[in-house]
Amino acid sequence: MSHPSAPPWLRPFAPTLLGALGVALILAPALLYPYGRDQAVFAYMGRVIADGGMPYRDAWDLKPPGIYLLYALVALLTPDSPGQAMMVALRWVDLAIVLVTGWLLGRLLLRLTHTSVDASGHFPGERWAAPIAAAWYAALYLQGTYWSAAQAEAWANPLLLVAALLSLRVHEDARPKNRAVLTIGLLAGGTALLKPTSLAPMLPFLALAVWQERRPVWSRLFLLLAGSSIPLALAAVWLAVGGALDDYLDVQRGFVAPYAGLNAPTLMKRLENLGGWTGGWLLAIALPALLGVAGWLLRSEWRDGRRWLVGAATVAGLCAVWVQNKYFGYHWQTVLPGLSLLAAVGTAAAMRAAGARGAGIGVAGVLLAGGWSYLSRPAEYQMAAARLQGTISERQWLARFGVPNGGDYSFLADFRAARHVRAETAPDDRVMVWGMEPAVHLLADRRPPGRFFFNVPVAAPFAPAAWRQEFLNDLDAHPPRLVLVLRNDFIPWATGTPTDSSTQMRQWPTLQSWLSTHYERETEIEDFAIYSRREARPDASRDVKAEGNPKP
Repeated sequence: MSHPSAPPWLRPFAPTLLGALGVALILAPALLYPYGRDQAVFAYMGRVIADGGMPYRDAWDLKPPGIYLLYALVALLTPDSPGQAMMVALRWVDLAIVLVTGWLLGRLLLRLTHTSVDASGHFPGERWAAPIAAAWYAALYLQGTYWSAAQAEAWANPLLLVAALLSLRVHEDARPKNRAVLTIGLLAGGTALLKPTSLAPMLPFLALAVWQERRPVWSRLFLLLAGSSIPLALAAVWLAVGGALDDYLDVQRGFVAPYAGLNAPTLMKRLENLGGWTGGWLLAIALPALLGVAGWLLRSEWRDGRRWLVGAATVAGLCAVWVQNKYFGYHWQTVLPGLSLLAAVGTAAAMRAAGARGAGIGVAGVLLAGGWSYLSRPAEYQMAAARLQGTISERQWLARFGVPNGGDYSFLADFRAARHVRAETAPDDRVMVWGMEPAVHLLADRRPPGRFFFNVPVAAPFAPAAWRQEFLNDLDAHPPRLVLVLRNDFIPWATGTPTDSSTQMRQWPTLQSWLSTHYERETEIEDFAIYSRREARPDASRDVKAEGNPKP
């Protein structure tokens, strides 16, 4: 009996093409996604850098600079354009990164499993498991929806996979090349610049690169550490030359430390979070999780016990989620590479058991991943198709991303508010958004009064008094033409207080008095109250030191 096979000229590329097609189809709805809150923050930071500014000094946020630099590259693709063009470009770049990640997963799987050609000239299941790994990664990635796409964790995964491939090569080489070990270190340092916790699933492969039987480890360990320090040192020099290093360190001391402990008041609460969130996530991805367990148990599929490497990387990715104790959707992305590899092996074995052979294994496995993705989130595909066909309006499509007139976020509200701001202000006018809605600045193409383009760093009870004084000074130096105040945007996991932005303003009497004195209410757009500046504006200098921080 003959097995289905690709034409001879296409055969070497067939698994890669199948994986790319699967990823593109599975993630097609994501190309229409708007900004989530985090992506808007990164996009604003990237736009500032692309325009010659510096992170932390000219725009405040708390992450390492790697993600902002990558977003700055996206901003350079859409120069002199409002934020909507960058938003579209961002989704295409994100898809390209997932495609690269899927290809690297396939390459890594070939190094981890048996790939020899059988007597009939057909590739066995492991070869065709490569596109299945890419498809499962895309399907799991889409589970996070628009909120979790284009995050630092996902953009660090290609670095992890290249480091893993190089680590296997170094370990197998009788005389490992120093250049390869140094490159692995560079990749580790680059990963740390994106998100330090994303290093966790890389650790088993780093250990593999360093350890080699009957050979001293110190030289390779030194090269690894030296390589990893180079990106960090370059970033520190860049920040120092740009006058932003002290601001970055100030953010870590003044905000990150207390912010990290918001969801972990006690050990019991931390353990409760761990069990509840992990159990819920595993239930949501039950099929790929079970296939992953099956793939790990099939020890005969793996070369030289390398399933332990993948299992360790997967568990390390889980540990990265647990350490952060926030359980945001994108935090789970450190688990996806390892889980996708395991699920691919389990899927390929299941397809073989069902009678599939050769390319049929890959096609059936990709269809399984894509079918699971569709059944898990049918609305993602149905609504995206309706939008492309024109059977639903732009407003109906955007209303899916956050609940209009309810919930703590609504992209449609941001879109409508930005359109109003753009119509009512000149390009050089400043606009203050008292809330965490940076998409308004991007879509309206209007700057805030200072570096605080959302209110969390000055509204949180633990915010340094110096930042609050700086914020007030910026309002004096660059009085905004419009002020937008949010209500119902309760984000206690970020602010440390159960109140919304409107309440937080009332709890800061100086700021509330400034608004009442110099601005009058103009209109409302969903949860935005919009104030315009009166023509006559008396001096409003003041000192925040005696007032202190608002009470939670």
